[in-house]
Amino acid sequence: MANWIAATVFDIPLAHFAPALGERGVRQLTDLVEQRADDPERADDWGTAFGVRHLREQLAEISGDTDHYVEVLARSLTGPDQYVKIVRVLRAAGREAEATDWARRGLEAHPASPFKPQLTDELVALLIAGGKREEALSVRRDVFARTPLASAFAALAALAALAATARQLDSPQTVIWALDLMRVRLAENPAHVTELIACLRAEGLAEEAWQTATAHLDALSTYVLQDLLAEWRPVHPADSVVPYRRLIDLYLGESGNKYRYQYAVRHMKTLRDVHRELGTEPEFTDYVHGLRAEHRRKTSFLARLDKAGLG
Repeated sequence: MANWIAATVFDIPLAHFAPALGERGVRQLTDLVEQRADDPERADDWGTAFGVRHLREQLAEISGDTDHYVEVLARSLTGPDQYVKIVRVLRAAGREAEATDWARRGLEAHPASPFKPQLTDELVALLIAGGKREEALSVRRDVFARTPLASAFAALAALAALAATARQLDSPQTVIWALDLMRVRLAENPAHVTELIACLRAEGLAEEAWQTATAHLDALSTYVLQDLLAEWRPVHPADSVVPYRRLIDLYLGESGNKYRYQYAVRHMKTLRDVHRELGTEPEFTDYVHGLRAEHRRKTSFLARLDKAGLG
């Protein structure tokens, strides 16, 4: 079994095989892994390097020696995930101070990585457990400032609320700061609009979320836009006409989506209902005629319009 495991280059759960290997098998596997690592013919083979590294780490993990496991993991600090493993093994060993230090080091080493939420969560949990809520909130603020995403905002807002409950910090001020930061980022780059909308909706600021969306229709995806319309249209039908037209255009432009005409027609039916509610059916008729003329070569789309009675 040791020979077979050593010959693999893919991710295998070594812990599942440890009982069958026994101490002798584990020693044999360790020797085989090191022989493989020293093979000059495989020195430049990425698959071999990955397999050796992964088996070394798993062998260190099942050894039960925390220091050895940390030392092996620390040989390849290529991303936040390695730091997360170190932090967790140290926490499990009751070595919170060291775990906190490693978590801080990981965030400093990978400040802009989008794959660090787990590492941030680990550090925040350690700080809270140590009674350092203010520092934990500072960590959340710093991460949010570097990567202003809706997920980071949700974590920040939740911790701010927890701190406010403990009468240590002002939750509303933290949320106001975060939203203001996202508004500034949006002014600099429209690509931030989806994240800001998600944050505004999470805080119950539906009116601003809608106004933000309508001011940046060109930057919204079909999914975000139709989700907003489903919420806004029943309350403010007149304001949904232009966004619905934008949504329809987006679907018609999705050449790789085989359901694009089906979705476009579905939203056109809804738009027709909106115009009926508003008493502006002639406007909708003109819109349909213009759309037909614009897409006159899309016979499949025109056929669906005919079938739906959208002439």
